Amino acid sequence: MELTSREEYIIKRKRKKIKLKDLAQALNCSEALICKYEKGHLELKADMLEAYQNYIDVR
Repeated sequence: MELTSREEYIIKRKRKKIKLKDLAQALNCSEALICKYEKGHLELKADMLEAYQNYIDVR
């Protein structure tokens, strides 16, 4: 079974021990927004998704 990009980034975030609180602060959004995205309840806008991925990749 292939992982989705979303699942891959959740795994990366957890392996790097990046907390939702820190990620949300860096992206200037709420923890709830990131949580809902990671659970698949909503999609992030393109610019927010890019910032989410870049933050995780760089850390």
